[in-house]
Amino acid sequence: VETQYPLCIPNEIHPEMMIGSKTLEEIEKNYILHVINLAKGNKTLASSLLGTSRFTLRKKLKKYAIEKN
Repeated sequence: VETQYPLCIPNEIHPEMMIGSKTLEEIEKNYILHVINLAKGNKTLASSLLGTSRFTLRKKLKKYAIEKN
């Protein structure tokens, strides 16, 4: 069974990600959360969409204290 994922490319920056004077780290955290949401919690897919390894994604999740589901 093939799973279909939204065609929303994670390179698309949404206005709510950029409001105010956020730091680069805040923007990165929001972006990671956005992509994980697009991937419906699938960390392997999220890391692929982000163009990074699962190991790097795990480090970022730990850095930003994003809970694992």
